[in-house]
Amino acid sequence: MLDEILSAKLLEDRGRVLVFFDLKLSSGERQPLAMIWDGAGFGLDWESFTAYGTMDWIEWVETQPTALQMMRVYLSKVPEGLSADDAVDGPWVSVEHRDSLQPVIARVDPASGCRLDFTGRQRIPVTAEFEFKKGTHGSQLHLTRLIHEGWSR
Repeated sequence: MLDEILSAKLLEDRGRVLVFFDLKLSSGERQPLAMIWDGAGFGLDWESFTAYGTMDWIEWVETQPTALQMMRVYLSKVPEGLSADDAVDGPWVSVEHRDSLQPVIARVDPASGCRLDFTGRQRIPVTAEFEFKKGTHGSQLHLTRLIHEGWSR
């Protein structure tokens, strides 16, 4: 149940009018919500309000299985100083899921097809495949395939 609207932001993106809300639920959990203007009224962007993945996000991050998983997530640029890894070259992205408070840093595999332009955008919703790869320094998250930008076609 909705307890409070923490913030709201109106913007235009590629000819669409959007409103982004940061909601606080009665449980204390924060939830993003996007609404899109269709010319007659605002409609709920269902994909941004619901989680999707081929495995539960929390269980997946905690257990780090090596099987590929498809997830709807937000990608953002990794802050300076966090992208360096002595063992593996980047590029790197920050991966955020609505069920987690902390982002996970992932290496973008060269064959992934991930060529996102973050110019003017802090976060980009994507549908992508990820896997944890075992290495000499423990498991590391890899973005192995960008299925498409956005959460639905």
